[in-house]
Amino acid sequence: MAIIRMCCCCGIRSGSIACAVYSIVIALLGIALFSFSWAGIHNTENTLYEIQAELPGLFGNLDIDSYIVALTVDYVLADITLSFVFITSIFVIVGINQDNKQLLIPFIVAKSVGFVWYLYAIAVSLYSVISIGYEYGGVAIVAELIALFPFFITDIVCVLCVLSQYQEYRDGRGRISDANRVNERQTTVVIEQQQLPSGTGAFAYQHMQGDLPPAYSNPTVQVKTVPGAI
Repeated sequence: MAIIRMCCCCGIRSGSIACAVYSIVIALLGIALFSFSWAGIHNTENTLYEIQAELPGLFGNLDIDSYIVALTVDYVLADITLSFVFITSIFVIVGINQDNKQLLIPFIVAKSVGFVWYLYAIAVSLYSVISIGYEYGGVAIVAELIALFPFFITDIVCVLCVLSQYQEYRDGRGRISDANRVNERQTTVVIEQQQLPSGTGAFAYQHMQGDLPPAYSNPTVQVKTVPGAI
C-alpha cells in the first residue's frame, strides 16, 4: 500500500513527475552555486587569514586550514549529490512514462544521500560555532538552518511521493492504463415507472365490489450510458 495518496495537490503519479522537475531545477541551481563557491575557496581562505591578522582573536580557536578543508568537502559533496539527483530525476520522468518502477529507485537513493549531505553541512556550521563562539558563529548556524529547512522538508515530500509511486507499481497499480480508466464509461440501468392512471385511489373499494383493478402500464426500462469515475 502506498505511503501517501496525494502529492503536490494531485495524484502521486503526476506528483512524482512534478517532484522530478523540481529536483532538476534545484539541482542545476545548486551545482552552479556550489561550483562557484568551490572555485573561490582560495579567495575565502585568503580573506579569513587577512581578517585574522587585522583582528586577532576574532575567530577564536578556529583552525582556518581545517575549516577550509571542511568547506571544500562540503562543496564537493554538494556537487556530487546534486549531479546524482539531476540524473536520477530524469530517470523518474522516463520511468513513469514507461511504467518502469526500477528507474525510480536511483532517485530515492540520491535523495537519501542528499540527507547525509544536509547533516554534514550542519556539522560544518556547528564546527564554526564551537570554534568561533556563539556570538559570531551562532548567526551563521541559524541562517544556514533557516536556508536548508525548506529544501529538507521538500526533499522528504519528494522521496515519499516517488516511493509511494514505486509501491503502486509493485502492487500492480499506478500505470498509465490505470490512470486512463477514469475516461471509461459505465452503463447504468434506469427504471422509470409511468404515472398511474387517475382514480387508482379507489382501487381497494372497486376490488371489494368485484370490479377489475385499473390497468397499469408496464415499467419502462431504459439503459443509459453515463460517464463513470473509477
